[in-house]
Formats: sequence, C-alpha cells, structure tokens
Amino acid sequence: GISENKLNNANLNAFPNPFTNEITISYEFNDKLELGSTIQLTDMLGKEIQELAITDLKGTLTIKSELQAGIYFVRIVNGHISSDPIKIVKVNSF
Repeated sequence: GISENKLNNANLNAFPNPFTNEITISYEFNDKLELGSTIQLTDMLGKEIQELAITDLKGTLTIKSELQAGIYFVRIVNGHISSDPIKIVKVNSF
C-alpha cells in the first residue's frame, strides 16, 4: 500500500559517499514545494545534527562539518511528510 506520510515527489542524492570533509546533497521536487521544507541530517539514533532550508524545487547544498566519523542519515522533510533517508558515511582522512 501507499503510505500517506511518505514523500514520493522528490529525489535526493548525496556525493561523494563515503566522504571525508564535505558532502554535497542534491535534491529535486517533481511538483510542489511546501513552505518550510528542509533537509535534515541525523545520526544513527535519529538525533538531529543539522537542518538546512530548501527554497527551490531543485538545488544542491554542501554540508561541511566537524562530524565525527560514522554513519548519518539525510532526508527531505516537506510539511508533515518525509522522504526515505539516505545513509551517508563520514570517514577520517588519512
């Protein structure tokens, strides 16, 4: 069945993945953008690390951060619904 609280009208990509210093998040909505839509970065426990505002139907954002090495999740939150999360991996640079 189709879940009512799942975002199906947006595409989300993250690269490079795994990353060392920064990662680029690209997004594109197929139709409409709710006011206040954001890209959320959370850790494995679901704790929000960063929230970035989305202002256009299509764009890219760069996350430069002092994140610890580990696994994180990125998703679009559009009103009351959200996209499936993308797993991103931060690795230490050598």
